[in-house]
Amino acid sequence: MKKLMIIGMFLFVILVSCGSSKEEAEENMAEVFCNKIFTCEETAAYRPFLGGTEDGCIESMTTQQQGEDGEECENYSATKADQCISCYEGLSCAEFASMMNEESDPCPVCDEVCPD
Repeated sequence: MKKLMIIGMFLFVILVSCGSSKEEAEENMAEVFCNKIFTCEETAAYRPFLGGTEDGCIESMTTQQQGEDGEECENYSATKADQCISCYEGLSCAEFASMMNEESDPCPVCDEVCPD
């Protein structure tokens, strides 16, 4: 269950992360996330929940976002969204696994993409 909650959190970040366009940001975030899941041995346990392959993961995440009816972000920050994506790109496998296991929050800027 915890794994699904982590995946849900990432889907929310993808939903509100918009650089030049929402679709591009969703794709970029899905690519970064899925690349980490499928290249880092520390996160291998999550692979079955995410399409089984990196391409399947990206397709699953972007397809889910197209079907989301989440709340609109009224205080969206494109700058923070870009910083969030950059932060996830820069994580080592150990840092990413720690985040996935809820042991750390290495990219707190992601919480600022769509503040309350």
